[in-house]
Amino acid sequence: MGIDHGKMQEIVDEANCRKMAIIRWFIIWSVIFPDEEPPLQPHLSGRLESMTYAIRDFWMKHGLQITSDFLTENDHADISVNKDNEIMLYHSVLDRMINLLVVNSEESEGGLAQGCSRAAQILALSPS
Repeated sequence: MGIDHGKMQEIVDEANCRKMAIIRWFIIWSVIFPDEEPPLQPHLSGRLESMTYAIRDFWMKHGLQITSDFLTENDHADISVNKDNEIMLYHSVLDRMINLLVVNSEESEGGLAQGCSRAAQILALSPS
């Protein structure tokens, strides 16, 4: 997947430098993801949202290997080690990490959720 020549030309034609940067960002979004709603703003809105993305990014890069290593190294005889179980565990752990992050941020005074928009807090809870 990528951006074909037609999409690149559309971006060049529509998102010219005379427009404000934020307008260009939303134009580019609409060209690349025409069927998806854009985020409310083109940047992360607070620490909770930033942490959520960092966790998701880390887990997307390393999660399957960590899950596989855990199942193999800890000899979980009760769990048959196969790709379906690894993927299920991968998604379960990611969901649990994000939920714990949000819950802990709400419980702590001055938590990570402070200063985040409601949309950012919902995004943090949404599946990847």
